[in-house]
Formats: sequence, C-alpha cells, structure tokens
Amino acid sequence: MSLISMPKVYPRFGLIALLCAAGLASLLVPSAAQAQDDAAPAVDDGGLRQLDGGMPADDGGVAPAAALAVDGATSPGSAPTEAEVVVAPTGFTGIVGRVSDGKTDEALIEASVKVVKGPLLRSALTDLDGNYRLKLPPGEYELRCWYEVYKPRRLGGIVVEKGKPTRIDIQLGADDKAVMTVVVEAKAEKRSAVALLQERKRAVTAQDAISAQEIARSPDSTASDAIKRVPSATIVDNRYLYIRGLGGRYSSVLLNRTELPSPEPDEPSIPLDMFPTALLSNLNIIKTYAADLPGNFSGGALVIETNSYPAKLELKLKLTAGYNSEATFRSMNTYPGGATDWLGFDDGGRALPTAVPVNAPATSEVLSASALERIGEGFRNIWSPRRRLGIPDIGIAASVGGTRHLKGNDKLGWLAALNYGYRDRVRVGQIVVGRLAADGGVEPGELTSFRTGIQSAQLGALLNLGLSLKGAHEINLFGFYTHNTDNEAYTVSGFNSDAQQDFEASRLRYIERGLLYLQLKGDHRFQKARNLELAWQGNFSSTQRDEPDTRDVAYNVVTLDPKVLRFRDEPQSGEHFFSRLRELAGGGAVHVTVPWEKARLRFGVFGQTQQRRFDARRFRYERQDSIDFNVLGLSPEELFSPAHVGSDVQIAEKTQNADSYDGALTVGGGYVTGELNLPEALRISAGVRYEIARQTLSPGSPTSITKTVEKGVDRRDSDFMPSLNVVYALRKNMNLRAAYAYTLARPRLRELAPFFYYDFARRRPITGNPELTTTHIHNADLRWEWFPSEGAVLAASVFYKYFDSPIEQVIFSVVDAGVSYKNARGAHLVGGELEARSHFGFLHRRLRNFHGGFNMALIWSQVALGADAGASSGRSRPLQGQSPYVFNVSLGYSNEKSGTEVSVLYNVSGPRIIEVGFNPGGGGAGLPDIYEQPWHRLDLAASQRLHKQVRLKVSATNLAYQRIRIEQASITNYSYQPGVTVTAALEWNPY
Repeated sequence: MSLISMPKVYPRFGLIALLCAAGLASLLVPSAAQAQDDAAPAVDDGGLRQLDGGMPADDGGVAPAAALAVDGATSPGSAPTEAEVVVAPTGFTGIVGRVSDGKTDEALIEASVKVVKGPLLRSALTDLDGNYRLKLPPGEYELRCWYEVYKPRRLGGIVVEKGKPTRIDIQLGADDKAVMTVVVEAKAEKRSAVALLQERKRAVTAQDAISAQEIARSPDSTASDAIKRVPSATIVDNRYLYIRGLGGRYSSVLLNRTELPSPEPDEPSIPLDMFPTALLSNLNIIKTYAADLPGNFSGGALVIETNSYPAKLELKLKLTAGYNSEATFRSMNTYPGGATDWLGFDDGGRALPTAVPVNAPATSEVLSASALERIGEGFRNIWSPRRRLGIPDIGIAASVGGTRHLKGNDKLGWLAALNYGYRDRVRVGQIVVGRLAADGGVEPGELTSFRTGIQSAQLGALLNLGLSLKGAHEINLFGFYTHNTDNEAYTVSGFNSDAQQDFEASRLRYIERGLLYLQLKGDHRFQKARNLELAWQGNFSSTQRDEPDTRDVAYNVVTLDPKVLRFRDEPQSGEHFFSRLRELAGGGAVHVTVPWEKARLRFGVFGQTQQRRFDARRFRYERQDSIDFNVLGLSPEELFSPAHVGSDVQIAEKTQNADSYDGALTVGGGYVTGELNLPEALRISAGVRYEIARQTLSPGSPTSITKTVEKGVDRRDSDFMPSLNVVYALRKNMNLRAAYAYTLARPRLRELAPFFYYDFARRRPITGNPELTTTHIHNADLRWEWFPSEGAVLAASVFYKYFDSPIEQVIFSVVDAGVSYKNARGAHLVGGELEARSHFGFLHRRLRNFHGGFNMALIWSQVALGADAGASSGRSRPLQGQSPYVFNVSLGYSNEKSGTEVSVLYNVSGPRIIEVGFNPGGGGAGLPDIYEQPWHRLDLAASQRLHKQVRLKVSATNLAYQRIRIEQASITNYSYQPGVTVTAALEWNPY
C-alpha cells in the first residue's frame, strides 16, 4: 500500500481530540481532596443516612438489617451515591432501598423484595437502578429478597417508625449452582444510559449505544436523527447509516437481532427515518464481529431494540407540534392528490388506467389507435405544481402496557403502541451538472434552480406479548409495522449549455414505503441439564415500496420577453412512471448455550431468505406528425387533455426489458463460538461462522417494447468467517479489548439489476451492474475503555480494515453524469475513536445534575485502483462514502426533583465522496469525484415536568442554520437550506 499524506484537517482535529481528552480525563479523575470530599456524608434535607447494622444472611437464617432513616443527624458510614438514593415523599412511612450484586455492586433490575412477617404483607420489584419502595405502617418487619441465579436473603428486626423511611440496602451473592448472570441481563429491561454502559462493559464485542433515556433528552424524532450521537456513526441523505465511514452493504441493520431488507430499489441501505423514536428503546452499534452475527459485516451492525412490555401498568400519550423556518406558513409547491394522502396512503387515484394491458405493451403494434387514445385520456391530467402555505408539523403517539402476574413466578406482559406524524418541508436551491471541459477540467453543463415541496406522513404500530414461566422459560411474540410517505412537487428552471437553451421542468412524485415485521422467539433454561440454554426464533417480514404515477414534463424557453414556452418532446418529458416493489423475507435460528464454571460453548444453525419482485412501467406522450406546431406551447393540462390526445399527441409505452426483475437471496449455515475465562480478568471468545448463499436475479418485463435479453445473475458462494474477541480487565472498571474477524459484503439486488432509473433531483441516470462480485474484509480492532463511575466512560479505539474488491458507486458517463456500481481492486482503512462522558457530581455535589460528553473519530482510507482504473478520475483517493472525521459534543442538565432537563448537542462529519469521478481514457483529465460537504448541526432540547403526570418538551434543530452542499471540484452541484425546526411536545403519563 502506498501511503499518502493525511488531509490537513487531521492535525487540527487531532489537537482538538487531545485537548478534549485531557480536559475530560481531568474531570473524570477527581483529585484526592475532591475524592475525600465526595466520600463524606452529605447533609441535605430529605437525604438518606446509613445506620449500623448486620449484613443479610443466607436464606434459612435471619440477619439483622442495615437500616437507614431520614433525620437531621449524620449517621455513621458513607451516604449512598446519587444513583442509589430512593426518593421518598416527605413524611413517607415504610422501607426503601437498593438491591445490588454483592461482588460488583451493579443494580439488579426487577429483583423481588417481599415482606414475609409484620403488620402488613407487601412486595415490590426493583426499578432500572435497583431501587425499591414499600409503603408500610409502623412496626417490626422481616423481608425476603430473591433474584434469579442469586442466593435469596432474609432480613429481620427491621423497625419502621411513623413519618420516616427506613433504608434497607440488600446485596445478593451469586448462586454457584445457577446459570451465569448474563441470562439475567438478557431479560432485564434496559432503557437507561447507565444500564447500557453496564451491558457494554460486560459484552464480549466492542459496542456503542444510545439509550431510550438519551433519545428522550434529544430533539430526535427518528432513528436516523438519534444514531448520529453514536461515535463514528453518520447519516447520508438524512436516512442512510454509515458506520466508521462505511455504509450500505458494509453496515447492516438488525431489528431485534434479525437483519432487515431494504424497501429502497436504488439504495443498499435501510432508510432509518422509517423508524420513529416513539416506538424504539435502545440503538446499539456492534463494532467488532462475533460468529453469532450475520456475516455481512464490516463497518458495524446497528441493532434496533424496540420497546418491550413494562413491569407495571404504563400509559403514555404524546402530542407534538413543530415549526420549520423554510416551510411553515411559507409558500410551498403542492398539487391535488388523494383524499388519504395525509395518512400516507394513496386512495387509488394514481393507479394505472384500467384500459392499460397487464401483460402486453401499450404500443401501436399491439393496440389500435383508438385504444391508445382511451389509455392516454385515462391518465390523471395534473402536471403543474400549485402553491399553498406550509402547515405546522403535527404528531401523536400513544402506548399502553403492563405485566400480569400469574401463579408462582409466571407472568404475562404486553405492550401496544401507535405513532403518527405529518410534516411539510421546502427545499430551494441550485443544481449544476458538471461536464468535461475542452481544457480537461470540469465546467457546468446544466445550471438550474429548483424548488421542492415535500409532504411527509408516517404511521407506526407495535405489539409485544411475552409469557414468562417459572423464570426459566420465556416466549415472546413481537409485531412491528411502519409506513411512511413522501409526496413531492418539484420545479426546476435553468440553462442547458449543450442545447444552448433555457428550460423549465416539473415533477410530481408520490412514494410509499412500508415494513411489516413479525417475530416469535423463545428463551429456555434447563437447570437439570447443566443449566443448558436454548434460544430460538422465527421471523417474517413484508417490505413494499410504491411509486404510482410519477409525472415529468419539460418545456424549452423560446423567448424571454415575452416568455414563450414549447413542450420538449424527448425522454423525461410528458412521461408517466410507475414502479412497485414487493419483498417477502423469512427465516429462523436455533441457538444452544452450554455453560461451565469458567467457559461457555454456544452454537447454532440459521436460515434466512428474501424474495423480491420489482416492476416498473414508463409511458410518454409523443407528438403526432399532423400536430399543429402552436399546440406545443399549451400548458401540459391543455396539451394532454382529451381534445389533443389522439390527434396532436399520443401515448406510447417506453418500458424496457430491464425495468422489471425477480430477485432472491437465501443464506443458511451454522456457527460455533466458545468463551473462556482464564484468570478471572481475561475472557477469550473465539468462533467461526459458515454461510452458504445463493443470489439470483432475472430481469424481464412482459410489457417491454424491446426483445433485448438482459443478463441475469445466478451465483453461489460459501465462506468460513472466523472471529476472535479478547477482553482483559485491567481493573474492575477498566477493559482492554482486541478483536479480529474475516467478514464479507454481498452486492445488493438493486446494484446487480440492469434497471435504468432517472434521478430527477440530481438530474442523472442510475443503473446496476450484474458483473459485481462479493467483497471480503479483514477487520482488526483495539479498544481501551474505563468506567470510572456509574454513567461515566472514557474510551479510545484504533481499527484497521482491508477490503478485497470493494463495491463503489461511480460516474460512468461524461455526457449526462450517469452513475453505476463497480468493484475496485482493494482498499485500506485506518481509524481511531475517542469517547468521554460523565456527570459532574464528582467535582462538587452542586454539579451532580450536570452531564456532558464528546466523541470523535479520525479515519483515513485509500483505494487501490490498479492498472484498470478507467472508471476513476485519479489513482489515489479515499473510499467512497467515508468521512475523514466525525465529531459529537453534548452538554446537559437534569434535575429529577424539579423535573427539568436541558441538552445542547453538536454533530459534524467530514467531506465524503458520494460518487466516484469518471476518467474516459484511464489517465489524464476526467470528471473529479463528487463530495458531500460537512454539515454542522447544532441542536437544543429542553423539557420540564409540569405535573407528576405531564411533561413539556421543546427542541430546536439546525440552530447554526447550515446548508446542505454537494460539490465537484469548484462547482457546487447541489445545495439547499433545510432551515431551523422548533418542536413542542406535551407528554402525559398517568401511571
């Protein structure tokens, strides 16, 4: 590999990283004086004080309890930390406390605390922080506490006084005869940042995550917004995920650990804006590979965890209203659509006319002139956008759930949720299509200004049912549906230097996307069989994307004063386009885990298949030989009216054989992985996964006007993918991780399909490449991470990847800047990450409500183009889609007592190649690469509890008022201003 010098931005950001790391490290490591001050008991009204007392004994014996009472005196011992304090109302009478692991002091979630002797018998479950509360009359009590795979404890001699909460903290020891505690972690509901950090510390793979708690503190409304807060995660086009600069085929998306298909025919990525945050729990990015994950892995895998049923009855309602500076109460393009557009569903008004033949092309060779005339008159004759004022964003979300306790320890949990949102957006900007100049440089080939009005509706629903039997068997049925729609009215005007003429054009476009996902899974533990664990799951998903009746029309400007327009009789003008994608996917997996004292063996088998059918049809009005030339100056609604269809213009089908295809991908295989604890501080997990895959694609349309036989695809491949993860605990709260894995990235069906599509927004055609081959990747990672206190982390990572035959999107035409896909020979990627976050209570207890953090990544990559670099404009460049840096900063304030939360968040990612340049001669001058430029996003979110059941949240995004820009050398190809968005949400939680 020939090394090239890194961009000048690296020293600058490297210095920033060093200063930030040093500053936050100093914050995370308090001085001796500060530590001593923190250890001293704090005096605060309503605080909890520890009194002398014995430790709990094993079940079967009763030990005197360690009691804590609220009074004005300072009691012996140290006060509980902020996270441990159980807030009790003034004058509360009863018992409060925290249940934790006796060895690690980690909170035990949903542990049972029961009064077994005393004036009143009651029980409670601990919350996410391990806290519990029992309201009891004065008297003497005996408690019993138990938790799965821990030894139960009894505590006696607990005296409750009137008007004072008595604090009983309980630490449980692990039951040596029970299964390892990782099973408990899998069952616990973990939606807080602290809980996710604990899971991250214990995980075998390197992970980064954003919790439901953190999402709630941000202004993010979809998964695509929220995931930007994770180190090295970036979002392209406001919906597609890139991890460590790698997107699409290199960054998979898993919903509850099952890989999702994409509803997009032209993108290898999952559009994350389909997932509203109201239905999500945690977003977890796994950055090092393990054999039980799908082999399609390199940048990482995003695991979307949906909300699970709550431990007690819970009802939530949320109403949202928003304002966007570019759209709300501003003039925007629109057009008459359907009666149900506001719900995100077409009412059928955009459907193909019934006269259109289903299995034959609508051409003069097949149909009579009168039949074609009826078809031409049957299309919806609306072409010209109109104007209206944008309305405020609106949204509503509701969820209800709970748990019903059955006989013994059996319980039935349930959760139902519904979410709806609507918003208007306006994009106003410029488009410049670059072309090769005579001097070998790049010059504008088409200069245009555009205005787009976008009406977006989103509907989501979730249902989760769970049955837990005797704590050892759990069965869950999960259903998730999300549906969103973008309704666009687009106008563009400018100058075409090739035709040496001004023009005006418009497009009306309606896109529906839907995803239905169903999963049935079970988790079982068999204590009589060495605590063997069995997990299984079966899943089904249905993906759809409909684009009914996209209408394009273009006019040339003949004269400017007065302006005279004439219909442009050529492709992408007077055209109706219809497309329909349906994809069904399903599969299942079985996993078996055999635990030993110092080791664990896990193996499984799996199978997953997806079947896709894509159909597209094109129709265009063509002028007749007998046309009156002056008719071409009429508006499109007049020109394509029944008065002129058949006599002056006639409809003709333009569908090609490659406009439809059937595709399938079936993957099956098995894996085995073993985890070994050598000394107690060292964990080694090694495994291998075997996948055998078949990928087929058969182009062909029964309505094609040509007989050209397009090349199909039928490929089989099989791969062994080894993985190794080593975790060494330098201290109790400090890990050193190392990992290696060999993974792959298969081309997606759309990238293989020879289907031609015209990108009206960027003014260029897109087509697939059936010659693509699978990419194989070597991944190496090293990470140091420190968890100095609850909710705090400081971590540094370095990673290296080598790609054999990476797939990239490249420009293949100097005429119209058309793009396709191509394998490069190879690529190297080297990067580093730095992350720190903490609350500031260790500095001084008055700062305990403040928290902050930052993370950044510096990434360098180089593509090995080889001698056959004819489709590239240079011999050395970064990997397509990879940003050289990603930077996130957050500062916040949270006061549980007053119910106030405030967060300021900043995000930026460096310039990345979105399209590789074109060099027709393989050397010398050519079209340069196209870069998406950095977008500095500054957001603010604040919420206030108005009542114990009501909360108000106000947020603002893009406060820096930054533009989206795409550039090619000195030319700005595409830019617009998304504006500032301000949102207010009212949340009601009566339970």
